This record gives sequence, structure tokens and C-alpha cells, in this order.
Amino acid sequence: MYTIRLKHNSNSIVIKRAGVGPTGPQGPQGEPGEVAVESVNGQIGTVVLDQDDVLDGVNYKQYSSIEKTKLASVTNGATPNNISDTDATDLTDGGDSTLHFHSSDRNRANHTGTQLASTVSDFSTAADARIAAATSTGTGSIVRSSSPLITTPTGIVKGDIGLGSVDNTSDATKNSAVATLTNKTLTSPVINTPTGITKTDVGLGNVDNTSDANKPVSTAQTTALNLKANLAGPTFTGVPTAPTAAVGTNTTQVATTAYVVAERGATATLTNKTLTSPSITTPTGIVKGDVGLGNVDNTSDATKNSAVATLTNKTLTSPSITTPTGIVKGDVGLGNVDNTSDATKNSATATLTNKRITKRVSSNTSSATPTPNADTDDVYLLTAQAATAAFAVPSGTPTAAQPLVIRIKDDGTARTISWNAIYRAIGVTLPTTTVISKTLYIGFMYNSVDIKWDCLAVSLEA
Repeated sequence: MYTIRLKHNSNSIVIKRAGVGPTGPQGPQGEPGEVAVESVNGQIGTVVLDQDDVLDGVNYKQYSSIEKTKLASVTNGATPNNISDTDATDLTDGGDSTLHFHSSDRNRANHTGTQLASTVSDFSTAADARIAAATSTGTGSIVRSSSPLITTPTGIVKGDIGLGSVDNTSDATKNSAVATLTNKTLTSPVINTPTGITKTDVGLGNVDNTSDANKPVSTAQTTALNLKANLAGPTFTGVPTAPTAAVGTNTTQVATTAYVVAERGATATLTNKTLTSPSITTPTGIVKGDVGLGNVDNTSDATKNSAVATLTNKTLTSPSITTPTGIVKGDVGLGNVDNTSDATKNSATATLTNKRITKRVSSNTSSATPTPNADTDDVYLLTAQAATAAFAVPSGTPTAAQPLVIRIKDDGTARTISWNAIYRAIGVTLPTTTVISKTLYIGFMYNSVDIKWDCLAVSLEA
């Protein structure tokens, strides 16, 4: 029996027969010997075949050029694997033979690069569970990609995002709010119409709010200006000096005393001249008759006023007479008058004989707070009282034992009467109401010791 092994060797095919060598059953090294093929495809002897001479059989096929390329890339000793060409392409990333698959590649912790979430079977379930847990308990670690969109979250407080000390106040509200700044430095602030700041706060406590145009001249400036003469109508003090004009100068030049003296020393004759407001000092040759006073004596007013003079048939118009003598009260029509002051008369004790004292009566129609006046009222009347009457403390300054009579009549309706505590009943009862259309009299006397108006009598019309 032959075991035939085909070996590709220099484009020839060698057929070996097991157990038969060139010189016997075994070759020199004990390997099967080689013999020539007796017949291949009708050929005998040593036959050289190329690959085209070998036909494909049912179980054995001729290798194509593509298959030969694939076999050439298989490493010697490699273990066969059941993998398709498509899977091999995917595994080697399109033919990169440097990429290989290892069992550790199945561990996701070793994966790098990106992978669609939809290709991970449990990704959505696990992510939803973690999000739900973080939302409900506030725990867990969830990292989102940049620029997340969160709409109306609940359970999150300002402290969770590092803003625990921040108030929920808009910038507009902050800018318009009133705030007190303590120990703050404002760098280049713009302050519009501030309030509460005084001139002292900005170091101008002594400055008045006066425009430059209206600022007064300082005291020092005023003192200096006061030492200067005005250009128009100056008033000089001290001993001012000026150039002396020549005698006879008739210009607007200032005349010095030296000029005046020189002019006075000069003799001049005035003929048919009119002197307007002249100042003539100690003239000579002029007599009183020259000025129309020929009958006047040279007597001063003081001498005249102190002199004794007898006036006969003279009328004095609005005279002022001081301490006259020789005049008596009869001369002025007061011969029966005693020289007694009104104060003395009023305080003096007098006996009145056949005299009648007329009572001082104050009449009032109605009053809610009747108030007699002790200085002007002896009798106080309410003639048609139309309201509750609450008698108040009498005004004025009453005297001891001064009497006061109050007469009341209502307007046809009974009216309640009440009395201030200064009114005190003595042996009678103060009335508390009127009787319809009846006249009611109440008599009082002032008690200066107890400071009370004591009621001594009450009488009602029958």
C-alpha cells in the first residue's frame, strides 16, 4: 500500500512510498525511500507537472492565488480558528495585522475610545437607575456632558451649588435698593443726587453754598480795600497830599490848603458879584442892618429861654410847659378834684350812701360748657338751653365772698346739668336737670380758703 504525499519542490511532484527506500524498505536514516512515479495521467517515468496539470477533485481543491496569499500570511504553528473573512476584517480593522484579540479585551475596564450607548445592552437601564437614585436621594455620582439642560429641578438648594450665602435678589432690585456701607472703599464711584451727606462729611464744614459770582469779599480784603479811596467821589482820611496849583488857577485841579491860603492872601475886589453859598469868616465892615436884622438884639436862644418874660394877650400853640409855677388846679378847671391816683381810689374804703350797684349780667342763649367769668359776671344767664350743660370752672380771678347767680331756662325740653368739682353744695342739692320751661336760680358764694364756689340756694319757678 502506498501513502502518497505531495510536496511542492521545484515545480515537481515526488511520490513517496511508505517503508520503501531507494535501497530497501528503509532509507539511510530510516525514513521512507523515494521512488519515481510509474504513471501520472498516462505519463510514465519521472514526470514533471505544473499546477495546471492537477485537476480539482471532490474533496481536494487547487489553491487559488487569493487563498495562497492568505496562507502565506499565516504564522507557522498557528492554531486554526473558525472565523470568517468578514470577522477577520473587522477584527484587524480593515487589514491591520498588528491588531490582535486577547481575552482581556472582553473586560470593559480595558476599553478605550468611544462606543454608542445603544450598542451596550444594559447601559440605558443602569443609567436610568442611577439618575432615579440620585434624583430621589440626592446621593450618587452622576456626570453629564458639558452644557446640560435642566428644567425646573426639585430638591436642589442653593447650598448644593456653592451659593448658600447668596440671596435670591435681582440685579435691578439690588441696584435700586438702599444699602448702608460700613468700612467700604468706593473706587471711582458715580454718585447721583446723594442724601444724608453734609458739607462736613467732605471736609467743607466752613464753606457756604455761594457761587463765585456771589461770594463776599473776605475780611482781609475788605480791610485792604477800605484803605483805598474811591475813584468817584473819594473820601480821604489822614493827611493826604497833592500838588499845589499856582494862584489864580481856574481848572478842575485839586486845590491844596497851600493853594487856598495863597488865594486868600491875595486881595480881590468883587464888583456886582453874586456869591452862592459863600463861607465868610469874621467879615469886617458888615453890620446887622446889612443883612436885614437891624431890630434884633444879640441874645442867644439859651439866654432867651431862661429869661423871665411876661406874655400879655398871647396865644401859645401846642406849648411844652415843664414844671410851671403859679398855676393852680382851678386855673385848669379842676378846682374840686383831689390829687388821688386811680389805684389809691380803687383800693380805698368808701361808704356809699343812697347809691345803687348795677349787677353785671352775662346773657347766653345756650352753651354745652357754660363758663361764667368772675371778673365780669355777677349774674350768668342761659335763656333757652338746647343741650346738656356741663358747667366749667369760672374764668377770671374771684375775690373772697364774691357772689354769683346762675339762671337757667331750657328750650322746652328738659336738659341734663352737671357741675365741675369747684362747685360745692352747702345745705342744698345742686340741680342735675332743668324742668321743662321753668326758670331755675342757683346762688353761689366764692370760698377763697377752700377755693370753692359754694352753692347756698336753689329756687325753681312754681
